[in-house]
Amino acid sequence: MALKIITANKVKNGAVVYLSAEKWSEQINDSAISSSEKEEKKLEEEAKKSVETQIVIDPYLIEVTQKNGNIVPTRYRELIRAKGPTTDPKLKKNN
Repeated sequence: MALKIITANKVKNGAVVYLSAEKWSEQINDSAISSSEKEEKKLEEEAKKSVETQIVIDPYLIEVTQKNGNIVPTRYRELIRAKGPTTDPKLKKNN
């Protein structure tokens, strides 16, 4: 089974965030990783609570790999979301 994490956007400012073991983080490497359907369901339930309390919007699972100790999305769209905008180098995230 593929490794997956949950991503969403903060309600407060629209920032891309990732569900970690304790909270939502803007750093993808803080993500809680699932490797089974049971773990995926647990992460989805936690994300749903954050939607209900209006912390995040539109949480969803994404497939990732691990390279050199880092979490890397497998889809280009998610890689862009993780690294920041592609239009201006000054806007790039420091992760």
